[in-house]
Amino acid sequence: MSRSPQFEQEIARLKRRRIAAVGLGISNMSVIAFLRSVGCDVVALDRSSAQELGPKIDRLQELGVRYHLGSSYLDDLDQYDEIFISPGVSPHIPQIEAAVSRGASINGEIKLFLRVCGSPVVGITGSAGKTTTASLVHFILSNAGRKSVLAGNIGAEILSRLDSIDPDAIVVLELSSFQLQIVDSSPWIGAILNLAPNHLDQHASLDEYYRAKENIIRFQSPQDYAVLNGDDPRTRQLAGVYSGIPRLYGLRPVDADGAYLVGDDLLYSSNGVTEFVCTRSDVPLLGEHNLSNCLAAVLMGRICGVHAERIREAIRDFKGVEHRLELLSCWNGITFFNDSIATSPDRTIAAIRSVDRPIVLIAGGYDKNLDYDDLARVIVAEVRSLVLVGAAAGKILRSVEKAMKECETLGCNGAALESVHRASTFEEAFEIAVSQAKPGDTVLLSPACASFDMFKSYKERGDTFRKLVSKFIAEHS
Repeated sequence: MSRSPQFEQEIARLKRRRIAAVGLGISNMSVIAFLRSVGCDVVALDRSSAQELGPKIDRLQELGVRYHLGSSYLDDLDQYDEIFISPGVSPHIPQIEAAVSRGASINGEIKLFLRVCGSPVVGITGSAGKTTTASLVHFILSNAGRKSVLAGNIGAEILSRLDSIDPDAIVVLELSSFQLQIVDSSPWIGAILNLAPNHLDQHASLDEYYRAKENIIRFQSPQDYAVLNGDDPRTRQLAGVYSGIPRLYGLRPVDADGAYLVGDDLLYSSNGVTEFVCTRSDVPLLGEHNLSNCLAAVLMGRICGVHAERIREAIRDFKGVEHRLELLSCWNGITFFNDSIATSPDRTIAAIRSVDRPIVLIAGGYDKNLDYDDLARVIVAEVRSLVLVGAAAGKILRSVEKAMKECETLGCNGAALESVHRASTFEEAFEIAVSQAKPGDTVLLSPACASFDMFKSYKERGDTFRKLVSKFIAEHS
């Protein structure tokens, strides 16, 4: 790939800087390798020991990178004027804030990529639905014969692939609040799917979290597009706030260019012309939230120039993404769904409302300082049996008990919740859930919490659930 003028300018700037990479996660290891490949000097800083970092130390040595480790790893941060932080490293760490006050710049993998990439970028963020929507947009583009690259928070490194990206390719990035918090440029198409409280264990405030999300459209030019969920009041009010051309989508049509559900039809409207894209029955994914995600993908696909027929083909063939309302199996009339990605209450509410069978719900995990009262009301109204596990189990239980008292006080009719159970291990939670399930029920793992109290990631949690389901069915078939 011929490197763009902005690439050459940015690399020339970085070569004049004293660079530190704080945190040796996947993102910063990619940054370090990239910086070394273009001739930049960089020092790696991490609180872990060499033994804990293992092969990463070998990689740093291969790259000729000096490193400082352990509890004093930030003591000399004042020596550097360009600080690359991993997405999990807070810019509010006192030493980092002090460096910034002295004139240092905060940088990161996505911020650097947006500065140097010469190809058009579609960036997608939101409190829920990012991975599914980004994957579907990439699938739509690929199905239409367009060159497309999928990366970002979805797990694929992007800087290491920069030289292989065709200038005509469209780069689709799933972007988290942590990646967006420090950027100073926005993609050609920036989409905000929804905004709901999340990650309050790591962001200083809810306002900071929302502002980070808005960065995906904050720096757009008048030639860029801001794709916004018209059904979400927090995203809808951003239409026209920044310079990008606003385009709305939603389950309810409005008088504006965009993509909407009208009856059972997904339609695209532009410049007074409305065209049919597909019907609800063409969408293989469960839930109204996934119908909304499809509308977002339709809108972005059309902005990218993909014809409606090719979008329809892609939607029909799309298989979804692991750990997102993933149907695992059916045994003796009981279905098992893996929704381990549900790390916040709003995701679990969406999952519950997507299942049209009696639900045995497994919930709980690491608490991100979120409120569970709204989820509890939905559980009381729509879940037959609840199994709680993990660090947040007690907090969720208190919200459920509160919701049950509210229901009794108000004389609610039709409350679904029959039983609540506590488990000390994830395996015990599964055993209890299966014992409570009847033919015609769904056992749903949708935790409403992060996984870090018991697992390394939501993926490990979902994989564990999948193995437990497979083992149970094998033993009882």
